[in-house]
Amino acid sequence: MKKLLKFTPVLIAVAVAIFTDLFFLPHTLKTTLIEEIKYDNSCSYAYGEKYFFIKDEDYNGFYDGKAILGYYLPEYDLSGLDTDKYTYFITVEGKIASVKYNGLNCKRRTVFAIPDEYEAIIESEETADGIIRIYRMKKINIDYDYHS
Repeated sequence: MKKLLKFTPVLIAVAVAIFTDLFFLPHTLKTTLIEEIKYDNSCSYAYGEKYFFIKDEDYNGFYDGKAILGYYLPEYDLSGLDTDKYTYFITVEGKIASVKYNGLNCKRRTVFAIPDEYEAIIESEETADGIIRIYRMKKINIDYDYHS
């Protein structure tokens, strides 16, 4: 019983550390630029999306990233995007500095309040150069705030 009492503060500290990490600390996703594609930007932002995600079809999202990319690049072959292993972040005339997430900025939670779909915290700059950039990151159920 005394041993259990000795380890109780350690267990509480570990639980608090996990909770803090899961909900409060921002996590930066490592992104890799895999492709830059020149497109006809005469209708730039006509669809309204400056950036969007293409992710596993098992993840629900407000927008279909493949459909949006098809609007900008109708001839693009989507078969080269492996959504079983990766999530893709697409920018339209922009470059990203970082993509972050945390448990507070969460769009959907599981029964036990564990984040199920994260809301991206995106730092980017507009380039107005007529280029669509495709970035790859680890597979994650993430989306952007489509209200802002």
